[in-house]
Amino acid sequence: KLVNRDGRLFFKMKSRLVEYNSKFLLYLASSVRDLSYPSDILRHISIINFQISPSAIGNALLDLVFCHDRPDLDEKHGILLQNILRDSVELTRLSERFLSALNNCKGVVIDNDEAVNTIIDTTKAIRDLQVQKCSSAETSQEIEKAREEYKPVASEGKSFFFFAQKLIRMNSSYILPYRHFIHYFKEGVVRAVDHKNLTNRVKCLCESVRYHLYKHVQRGLFS
Repeated sequence: KLVNRDGRLFFKMKSRLVEYNSKFLLYLASSVRDLSYPSDILRHISIINFQISPSAIGNALLDLVFCHDRPDLDEKHGILLQNILRDSVELTRLSERFLSALNNCKGVVIDNDEAVNTIIDTTKAIRDLQVQKCSSAETSQEIEKAREEYKPVASEGKSFFFFAQKLIRMNSSYILPYRHFIHYFKEGVVRAVDHKNLTNRVKCLCESVRYHLYKHVQRGLFS
């Protein structure tokens, strides 16, 4: 709690009053997974959780396996995302230009040739961008449908990662660093048996990923 003394702010630390500086920042790091603080403390702090979430690692693994198996669609997906972002920025710029032309117009709009031309050109450009946006959305749905087929592989790796993290509670020798996990996941993907049938290919990928991850982790298992 801050205390005002002659226009200066202090906070109480045990029996002492320490002058408060608004520019002072204190960073604390903890390995404790479940931290809990009283509500009066929570009002004055910001908590950042650096733990890897299941959805984040699932998406990362899906990107890895999809990039390996379908590099053509993965490249197309990257270009598509860039185009969507570019079009969104351009659409915002054109909308601002349209409103600016209306706000800055003096007198009747239809009597101002420059304002009318600007509005017509901007409206046409906005309409074209909206058409492109709809087309991009359809392409994005097709790519996402293809990515969905590889989700079982990502789920396999994700489940194994969090299973390995729980083993740490038993003994620190079970620690599986994230970069090592990604390395063995990639190894499992690369060495999986190729198959023309997508269903069988995904099954082979799951088995290969499971085998290579287990082969690494089991080295630290106690007999």
